[in-house]
Amino acid sequence: HRQTLILRCKVVVVGDAHVGKSALISMFHSGGSSFPKQYVMTAWVDFRVKQVAIPETRTVAELYLFDCAGQSIFNQIEA
Repeated sequence: HRQTLILRCKVVVVGDAHVGKSALISMFHSGGSSFPKQYVMTAWVDFRVKQVAIPETRTVAELYLFDCAGQSIFNQIEA
């Protein structure tokens, strides 16, 4: 009886403002069922966790999703 292996991965999404970083993470996190209807500016960093089972293995990727703000006032996060 093998135990499930959990791989923990950090995924940091950075980029210019208004390009869809938050929408991309929202769609991925919801499995494609939740596209944001309105734009809401990310202040600093938004954080979510998503577990993805790797087919035909006893492995789960636990993805730590960091959505970084794209406005220039937050540029020091990207450095």
